[in-house]
Amino acid sequence: MEHNMFAGVGEVRERTSRSSGHGGQNVNKRETRVEVYAQIIGPELLEKLRDRFPASVNEKGEFSVVCSETRSQAQNKAIASERFWDRIAAVDEESKERIPTKPKRSAKEQRLQTKRHVAEKKATRKPIREW
Repeated sequence: MEHNMFAGVGEVRERTSRSSGHGGQNVNKRETRVEVYAQIIGPELLEKLRDRFPASVNEKGEFSVVCSETRSQAQNKAIASERFWDRIAAVDEESKERIPTKPKRSAKEQRLQTKRHVAEKKATRKPIREW
């Protein structure tokens, strides 16, 4: 899998293991979970990856992406590989500044109406007090 158009990325490898979740007996027999990983050689790229995707970089300086979404190893390999390169490419992209907005009047009214409805429903559950 030669895709080293990005400087600072070492040899890209794949590891397979047994997946968890859906699949019944299939997940007990087949290794459909795929992990795509590479040693990150460039210190600048490594720092950017640690900042952006801290859970995906281990103490050895390896960046990895895991996929176990489908029951097919081939599909999981394709998905994991695509995510791997997308995330490395996304490191240099600037994240857009969020523009704070206010909720619309209709959204506020809907929220308050829902709160009133729930409060009325709960009020009917209380025992009736006699004076």
